Amino acid sequence: MKLQERQPGCYEIIFVIGDESLWGNGYGYQLVRLAELQAFLKWQAKELTAKIYHGNGRSVRVVCNCGFREVRRLEHLSCYSITSEEYLELLTQKSSALKRYY
Repeated sequence: MKLQERQPGCYEIIFVIGDESLWGNGYGYQLVRLAELQAFLKWQAKELTAKIYHGNGRSVRVVCNCGFREVRRLEHLSCYSITSEEYLELLTQKSSALKRYY
């Protein structure tokens, strides 16, 4: 996993799990969640983006399950994004759901 600052306060996440035997174990999800934590809570980022090639459904599901939304569709890839406000709202919703459960 790599986080690169593309503009002040805006980071791009690049993640690859090359070994196919590791696919489907939740590692991608964990990587993206850690990247969100690092970018938004430690570095005070405004936005986190991911570029994913068409046909990579696993990566699309990972980022969408982490709160990203598709913002741009290009010829060979799509751009996904989550803002700090969206991330904090997602955390608030999850916290409220846990409080109701317990």
